Amino acid sequence: MGAVGEEPRFEPLLKLHDYIEATFPGVYAHDGIELEKVNTYGLVYTWQGSDKSLKPIVSGMQLIASGVFGLLNLPRLAPRSL
Repeated sequence: MGAVGEEPRFEPLLKLHDYIEATFPGVYAHDGIELEKVNTYGLVYTWQGSDKSLKPIVSGMQLIASGVFGLLNLPRLAPRSL
């Protein structure tokens, strides 16, 4: 397996990023929501909210490859052997 950002098997995840941004444009336009990309393909959204004295909401998800990749008509990733 190649390095993060260089492994071609994970390139379809970039299409998923585009799909999420196109489907939820309000999230990306909101001033209080920050997007952090982790290891190129992981997305972490942090919503500060209007009361800065409170902790923000952090949202993430685990990608279920069979469901999401089938929905978007993307090729499935081969399982990684340990």
